[in-house]
Amino acid sequence: MADETIMIVEDEIVIAMELQKKLKNLGYTVIGVVSSGEEAVESAAAAKPDLVLMDIKLAGEMDGIEAARRIHEQFDIPIVYLTAHTDEKTLQRAKLAQPFGYLVKPFSEVELRTTIEVSLYKHMQEKKSKETSDGFSKALDVLGGAVIVTDEQGVVRHMNALAETLTGWNQGEAAGRNLSEVYAVKALESGAYLPEFFGELCRDGFTGYESQFTLVARNKSEVSIEQDVVPLENADGGLSAVAFCFREVAREGADSQDWFSHAANLHLAAELCVSDGAFAEAESFQQRALELLEKNLGGDNPKVAQGLEDLANIYRNLGKSGDAKMLEIRAARIRSSRAPAMAAAENHFTAEDAE
Repeated sequence: MADETIMIVEDEIVIAMELQKKLKNLGYTVIGVVSSGEEAVESAAAAKPDLVLMDIKLAGEMDGIEAARRIHEQFDIPIVYLTAHTDEKTLQRAKLAQPFGYLVKPFSEVELRTTIEVSLYKHMQEKKSKETSDGFSKALDVLGGAVIVTDEQGVVRHMNALAETLTGWNQGEAAGRNLSEVYAVKALESGAYLPEFFGELCRDGFTGYESQFTLVARNKSEVSIEQDVVPLENADGGLSAVAFCFREVAREGADSQDWFSHAANLHLAAELCVSDGAFAEAESFQQRALELLEKNLGGDNPKVAQGLEDLANIYRNLGKSGDAKMLEIRAARIRSSRAPAMAAAENHFTAEDAE
């Protein structure tokens, strides 16, 4: 039985009572029946229903369309319109308030239930998608250096402030353009442009790529950069996005961001994604952080063991229990192999203190 709460906004009392009865028969909880747009907004603010059934034609200064717009914008509550009016002008105006459903009177209980269930599901998915997107954006902003994110086709979706500065493109102009337009790079040795850069990376599975290029900004100025490519997979294992993390190669004598700093930022990005439930994105960030740790510290370092355990936790949340178990076994072996050395060191210092 459904346990969602619903508010009815209907100024014809007979229709309102009949609708309330249908909802109760379907298992929904009706937490309010109001007859004006003004009352609807006030009641929605106080009761916070899961969904509002809104008649378009209401008595008073505020009609159902305006009331729906305010409720959706202020409280993020899904709206389903009830109306006997289906003229084109009314329909187009109603769409502007972003309704989740539209029921034309008279309607059956089956139509009512179907529309409500679809609307609630759609709202839940949109809310989840927004939370994931917000967490993903926060993760990208901590990576350090410039970041450009594309979709699986190489179309730019996101840029941080430093990427805007280095490329000369702002987020609004770049979004929707192909990567090669915004992120124009040349090979260091030949100086040749790499217009098929994204396609080549996809074909090679994002392995074996060069890490240094010449970036040609929008104003044709050039700068040497060092880049890291992080492919981001969805929960089904398919490619959903690609993050290009790059930074200017420091001039001689200047400080540059070292590999450990970058690994730490990737790990932090993974943690932010985990906190928002974006485990598929977290997997990609944590895998790249682990690769950097293993490459620079070797496979038997405690930091590598911790990285393995963090990735195992992400795998479990993705339902990859077998992979998680293998990583945990590897981490345990690293820690156990380090234990004798640590014990020997402790005994050595203890013996020196005794002397």
